[in-house]
Amino acid sequence: MVMVWLVGNGCGMVMVTLHLVFQEVNQAVMREYLQRVYASILSHPDLVALGEGIPQLLVQQAQSVILMHR
Repeated sequence: MVMVWLVGNGCGMVMVTLHLVFQEVNQAVMREYLQRVYASILSHPDLVALGEGIPQLLVQQAQSVILMHR
């Protein structure tokens, strides 16, 4: 069974399925989680001590891997 809602968006009504709602929520949660992980990497003292730019390089590497898996 697929649940459908009619949602007003200011320009009329839009049908939204439960699947799309779950998909949007999961994406938002993942974005928030990744932002926290990236912030932790950038500020971790042991990683910062490895050298200038190393934490940023690790974040960029993680972002690249995530993009490859999408």
